[in-house]
Order: sequence, then C-alpha cells, then structure tokens
Amino acid sequence: MASASMTKVTESQLAWELADRVGARLSHEDRTAVFVDLGCGDFLSAIHRILHIVVQNQHRLPAMSLERLHIWSRIYGREPEYAPLLARVKKAPPR
Repeated sequence: MASASMTKVTESQLAWELADRVGARLSHEDRTAVFVDLGCGDFLSAIHRILHIVVQNQHRLPAMSLERLHIWSRIYGREPEYAPLLARVKKAPPR
C-alpha cells in the first residue's frame, strides 16, 4: 500500500519531477515541447511525451519515479493506458 505522501501525487508534480529527471537528456526540440506542455498546464501531455521519449531513447528512471508513475496511473484511472508503457520504461537497459 502506498504511503500517504505517495497518494497525494498530482499530475503537475509528477510532470515537473519527470522533466527535472530527464530534461538534461532531451534534445532541444523535445525539451522545448515538454516545457511548452508544462507551461500551458497540459501535464498529461508532458508526462506522455516524456515517457515515450524515455522508451524511445532507452533512458532509465529512478525507482522512486517509476513507483510514483504506477501510483499515479492507478489513482487517475490511467493504468490500462500506461501499464504497458511503464513496463517498457522499467526494462530500459542500464547505461
């Protein structure tokens, strides 16, 4: 069961966290697109874009970020859509 602090994760918090975690590894174009999404308050698009970039480029995410993503997907009812993508993120090879 998730801790109380984990159940309070919001899409905005998660989107900004992911941008902070992978921002330096994004291309200029991808980073710009992510921050436009964030600036417009379209946090779901930012999360979606970041996850696809992470999978495409085989970037790794910290275990805590993956846990928060799984919790977010359950809380917001997005598990059917994001479970396969999160499984691919989890399988990224170490660099």
